[in-house]
Amino acid sequence: MGDLSDLSDPSDPSDGSEKQRMSETVDHLSFEDAVLRLEQIVASMEEGNLSLDDSLRCFEEAVALSRHCAGKLEQAERKIAVLTADGGSRPLDGDFSGGAGEW
Repeated sequence: MGDLSDLSDPSDPSDGSEKQRMSETVDHLSFEDAVLRLEQIVASMEEGNLSLDDSLRCFEEAVALSRHCAGKLEQAERKIAVLTADGGSRPLDGDFSGGAGEW
């Protein structure tokens, strides 16, 4: 079997600092920029020309971007729920056809 000494050690602080930098970079992206970067990563990985290490780095970045986007969507859903709440008790059902006050 091959030499396993090149495997990264989860307790290695350099691995954590790289993840920290990636997380900080991702946190500053807009939803649209994060989706664009995800699309770039997917296209790059689909080409099949990346080394295993580069593929893993891209995958790790894609996971961070995906989580970032999911968080942004959850924030938007919560805000919409608050803004469309009927007397603060429940969100509107989305049926805006007919009835009193029709536009």
